[in-house]
Amino acid sequence: MRPNDLYISTITLARSDQEAELLETSLKALALLQVPIAVSDGGSPKAVVDFLSRIPGVSLVSSMARGLVPQVKASVRAALTSGRKFILYTEPDKQRFFENGLVEFLRRAPDTDDVGLVIAARTEASLSTFPSLQQLTERAINQLTGQVVGQKGDYSYGPFVMHRKLAALVEQLPDSIGWGWRHALFALAQQDKFKVVLAQGDFSCPSAQRDEQAQDKDRRMKQLDQNIEGLLTAVKTPFHA
Repeated sequence: MRPNDLYISTITLARSDQEAELLETSLKALALLQVPIAVSDGGSPKAVVDFLSRIPGVSLVSSMARGLVPQVKASVRAALTSGRKFILYTEPDKQRFFENGLVEFLRRAPDTDDVGLVIAARTEASLSTFPSLQQLTERAINQLTGQVVGQKGDYSYGPFVMHRKLAALVEQLPDSIGWGWRHALFALAQQDKFKVVLAQGDFSCPSAQRDEQAQDKDRRMKQLDQNIEGLLTAVKTPFHA
């Protein structure tokens, strides 16, 4: 996939100095790809927002409402206005992926008109490096998503490329499904007969993120619930590109 066909969409929210440092370092690494980046921030401190605005290629965009999905919609909407054929959506904290996996992922990504999604998928060995509850919840949603899409694999690592026709459906998704917007889009790609490509790689968990805290466990269960709701939303109320 050629960089000239690509625009990057991401969201940010720094709730601590540690998160701010990770965001700043990760997005500087992402900017090295020299592909324009639309960033929708959810309320980071002004110093963080100012820093992000100075990263080459970054455009800060405003969402029309608070919350995760409105942020996603704002960044995807901005990416769509570029007219580029594909949009890479990623969470902003994937520094290791940006530095070691992104270029190869894009090199392997097909760019034909029938490609709806190219999803960065962990190998079984790399998935096994993640915290135990995260593995449990993500294996569960991976199995459910695989049944809907018709292809087994990992749908929960995070980064993926979507065709602009498919990306336009993000605007129609309900804000209430939270993180389930991703899995809803995966199901919609299958319904609209787009090709879904799972590009496996050794995307292991960074060592600093392998400890699981109580709040992490609550978050994982909430994400599982939202991801299931996303699949149900696509199945019950299909949208079409």
